[in-house]
Amino acid sequence: MLSIVRYLICPIYLGGALAFAPAAKGAITQDSTSSSDSLPIPAALENSRKKSSSRDTVSLITSIPVYSIVVTASSPPVLPSGQSVKTADEFSGKCADLPSVLETETGVNIYRTGGQGDYAEASIRGLSSGQVGVFLDGITLAPVAGESVDLSKIPLNLLQRIEIYKTGVPLALMGDGLGSAINLSTDSAGKHVSGQVSVGSFGYEDANGFVSVPTHSQQFVAAADFSTIRNDFPYTSTNNTPYNSADDYHAIMTNDDFTERSGLIKQSFKFNNGSELSALATLVDFDKGLHDFMHPDSEQHGRQNGLMGMAALQFAKIFSPACTLNLSASGIARSNVLDDPDGLFGMYTKRIDDFSPGMDAHGILELSPTGGVHCEGLLGGGYEGEILQNYQDFDYSIAPYDYREIIEAGIGLANDWATGQSLAVRYLHRLEIDHANGDFPTPLGSYVPGEQYDARQLPHLEADFQWRKSAALSFDADASYNSRNPTFEEKFGESGSYIGNSNLVPETRCNGSVGIDALFLDLLTRGSIFAGETFNRILAFPNSQGVFRPENYARVATFGVELFERMKLFRELSIANSFTFIDNTFQDLPDPLLDGNQVPYLPQVKDECSLIFSTRHVEFGHSVVFNSPYFVSVSNVARQETPPIANVRVTWTVFRKLAITGRIDNYLNEQNYNLDYADNYLLDFELPGRSYNLNLTYQY
Repeated sequence: MLSIVRYLICPIYLGGALAFAPAAKGAITQDSTSSSDSLPIPAALENSRKKSSSRDTVSLITSIPVYSIVVTASSPPVLPSGQSVKTADEFSGKCADLPSVLETETGVNIYRTGGQGDYAEASIRGLSSGQVGVFLDGITLAPVAGESVDLSKIPLNLLQRIEIYKTGVPLALMGDGLGSAINLSTDSAGKHVSGQVSVGSFGYEDANGFVSVPTHSQQFVAAADFSTIRNDFPYTSTNNTPYNSADDYHAIMTNDDFTERSGLIKQSFKFNNGSELSALATLVDFDKGLHDFMHPDSEQHGRQNGLMGMAALQFAKIFSPACTLNLSASGIARSNVLDDPDGLFGMYTKRIDDFSPGMDAHGILELSPTGGVHCEGLLGGGYEGEILQNYQDFDYSIAPYDYREIIEAGIGLANDWATGQSLAVRYLHRLEIDHANGDFPTPLGSYVPGEQYDARQLPHLEADFQWRKSAALSFDADASYNSRNPTFEEKFGESGSYIGNSNLVPETRCNGSVGIDALFLDLLTRGSIFAGETFNRILAFPNSQGVFRPENYARVATFGVELFERMKLFRELSIANSFTFIDNTFQDLPDPLLDGNQVPYLPQVKDECSLIFSTRHVEFGHSVVFNSPYFVSVSNVARQETPPIANVRVTWTVFRKLAITGRIDNYLNEQNYNLDYADNYLLDFELPGRSYNLNLTYQY
């Protein structure tokens, strides 16, 4: 049952520790290439390459720099193949939620447990979700105790830009994860006012607004969003036997509703002395019904409620064209409640209350002694904690308190030659000191010691090289070494039949990749080959008493290929295809069925073929997506194949400021599942079939 518990516990933590850092001077804000069917045609990318990449930006305080290799006016802002940016113009009104946007990117896989609002996590290039850093405006959302960030609880309509780092993670984001990161940005450049109203299948309703008002000396940004859905979609139940269709039956999802309310406000001030001050506040509240994964059509009453508040203060000062200082301080607080009155989730408790505070302070000094040389230094620290209360039959509770102290320092050096070559090297050293207080009773009557202390040093090193041979051709390469401290859940946690292990050592990973970006006539091609190996991989297997306990069991070797192509056939018509192949080989697993052999898990394959027809007033998009099952073990004789999913979208620009978008997802109504073979359990998550959505967008 550990896998089921993992999908229940992780959604409790909407946010987590803090690792905030403001933008570096020279952060690129132009759109980049990706695999979404709503992106501009190749000519738009070609035009973006001709833009000047001056290091003077509209605002000193924006987001984490997208481009980790510093560029000057002599070098076009072409992103390496391992980095991608998606803007609000590409996904606003065209995608259902944040996971739907991310899964259009090559190398990114999304694993869901149901419809909108149900737990969803991201994997990048074979890394598990707990090994991928997820940030909101540079503030990490990784929980101190849990393993992964639940992407379904992050409101898409508050975001203006999504930055995906499959490689080349900037210095300020290197501390979380094993070489990959996702940064969600709410920054908006220029004057912008928009509002949206959406309705859709299964009781979906959404309304949101965004306002950005800049002046000569300040900028004001505000946004709000309200969304709700019943998620009462029909499906064909496999009766938890996906390889046996004889016992399948038709059912309807129950107790799966989701409601989210969120808002943000930001105020920035520019001063005549070359400095800028910015304050940001964000609030997210949600309420979610929890269904039993084994029997999602049964009557049940489990619920999850969460509230997150976040505030950040940033200051930037230009001392000279060659010297900039960025300072930041931030805080976060989360309150989450999980109710299980039916006792369906194997938690050995009927209620969990969680409160998690955190705070952080960082400084970044940037120096550019010559035109092509750039240096940056980072120094910072933070605190993150968790207070957890378990209620047994509502008359007994325990309140353990965990907290982590973080100190980190880093340096980055980059050089950009006039001949088009760029080289950047970044090193970050991070010290994490963990404290656990309070006793954890286990189902077997044993106890995890109350007082725990653990200090770990975590080095991160990365080097990037890019050669821009011409405006239409570039090559890049990346190599990195990263480490990840085990989470509190892995070290000290207890949930159901799970007990932590305080003797775990950090996971480490070596990564490498090479890529190409080419534009020939009307054909755009982006491709990359990547490989890596994770050491001391943490996995949990049951012991003789049936209790799961994590150990540093495995080594994981990863190899993969990404390829994205887009061709403009006619002035209004273009086609695109994105392909991802990832192969993971697990070694040293303690599974007696394997007799000590390696485990070449069945490769993950994702392919999306899109057709885009665009005129002045109408845009039509059609895509067919195939995703292979996730982690289906070779010990299964049969392999459960997932059908291709076909989607269609039409956008009609009524007049310059008003657009109507209609979308039908999975219009062939294929039965869709997400299979997760983990911890010796084959979990079968039902996903919605055909769904309709109508969106009205006004922009000024």
